Amino acid sequence: MFCRLVGLKTTGESIFNKINEFFEEENLPWEKCVVVTTDGAKTMVGKFKGAFAFIKQKAKNCKSLHCMLHREALVAKKMKPKTCPSYEENGMPQRRKIYLVKRP
Repeated sequence: MFCRLVGLKTTGESIFNKINEFFEEENLPWEKCVVVTTDGAKTMVGKFKGAFAFIKQKAKNCKSLHCMLHREALVAKKMKPKTCPSYEENGMPQRRKIYLVKRP
C-alpha cells in the first residue's frame, strides 16, 4: 500500500507526480493501472489538469470511478445534523491522502 501526504493546496499535476514517483520506485507499468477511484474533486477528475487526465496519458485504457464512501459523504452533508453528524463534529478532520495497493 502507498500513502503519502500531498499537502493542503494541491494540483492535479502534483498529485499525479506523487503517484508517478511511486510507480517508478516500484517498477510498476502504467498499463496495469485499469481503474482510479477518486473523491470527485476537480483536482482529481478535471478534464485537462486533473490528476486523472495525467494518468490517462500514461494508461490509455484506465477508467475513473467516484468512490462510494465519498458519494455517501456527499449525501450525508444534505442530511439533518441530528441524523448524521459531520466529520468535524466527531474530531475527524478531512485530509487528502493517496492510497494505492500493489498486488504481488
